[in-house]
Amino acid sequence: MKRQSAIFTLLALGFSGSWLGAQGQKTVVIHAGELFDGKSDRLLSNQVIVIQGDRIAEVGPAASVKIPAGAQEIDLASGTVLPGLIEGHNHMFKVGDHPGADSDASVPAVIVPGTPFSAPYATLLAAVNAKLDLESGFTTARDLSSGSTADVDLRNAINEGLVPGPRMRVATEGLRGSIAGPRYFHLVDSPW
Repeated sequence: MKRQSAIFTLLALGFSGSWLGAQGQKTVVIHAGELFDGKSDRLLSNQVIVIQGDRIAEVGPAASVKIPAGAQEIDLASGTVLPGLIEGHNHMFKVGDHPGADSDASVPAVIVPGTPFSAPYATLLAAVNAKLDLESGFTTARDLSSGSTADVDLRNAINEGLVPGPRMRVATEGLRGSIAGPRYFHLVDSPW
């Protein structure tokens, strides 16, 4: 198999928890040339990862891990595998970077008057953003404002396997601490 330039793509496309869980309970085995597990400060060589459904069932040296019969095997012997990333501050519904957006459209577009996109189109762009996040190695993302409850719908669509994306933690409408600011944010001006 050709060397993967980024293992993130492999893990993101095949092994994001919510989305994969909706795809079925297949068993996949990854042969990793090197593995960064996040528990130590060194890379482990010649490791095998067994994934059953949306869970990692076993990780260890190739000589000690039993490969289940019928498992799909992915050879990354020349690659490095690392855990999925968590994006702690995201706006999936940000549309300012997409073609057709005007220079002031870098705010969430759902139900925001004056943006160049309809709410349904902005939701489609959010699905594209979710897929891009997943392909970039983010297996969990926290979306901090869609301007409505569209982020809940996007999260549910990912969980149901309708669109690929990371596990999502959503806030629906954002918070602001002063009178100024977008009207689709909730004003927080007291301890209550």
